[in-house]
Amino acid sequence: MATGKNWEVSTSSSVKSKILLHVADPKNIEWWFDNVAAAGKVTDFDVIGFSYYPLWHTTISVDKLSDNISKFKSKYNKKIMILETAYPWTNNGNDSYNNSFGSQTPASGYPFSVAGQYEMMKALTQEIKDGGGDGIIYWEPAWISSQMKDLWGTGSSWENAAFFDFNGNAIQGIDYMKHVYK
Repeated sequence: MATGKNWEVSTSSSVKSKILLHVADPKNIEWWFDNVAAAGKVTDFDVIGFSYYPLWHTTISVDKLSDNISKFKSKYNKKIMILETAYPWTNNGNDSYNNSFGSQTPASGYPFSVAGQYEMMKALTQEIKDGGGDGIIYWEPAWISSQMKDLWGTGSSWENAAFFDFNGNAIQGIDYMKHVYK
């Protein structure tokens, strides 16, 4: 698979490129990766990545992620990462754009608050670590409100799930990266 001009940087660099395959929702991992390997004969990738938004991907609860990550790691012999996740710190908005999060019921034990977002991120990260996973990427920590205009509105649909308050100040959620995990 790794042939042609696009891969020259990997062969000439001391930092080797990794190939990540990404699917939404951990409930889809086995079906998707079994099929990509069997039907597509795709096996030369390094990382299984998935999106996990606790308010949208409810088939596997936060406290069961580590079990699933461990199972996937064992079955596929690949690194496992959450490549997209987010959780709101408020159900309010800072503009007239409809927010993607906040109209749902908060996940049990994780209110829509600054502390709730922080606790959710710590819990997700601990689940990744406990399952033998390799990382977590927050999507998108800096989508604060602005005068950006698109077909659906002006502002941001994500400002209540960013790591910044409505005045642009960093909030506690960003500190999940500095937390000391078991």
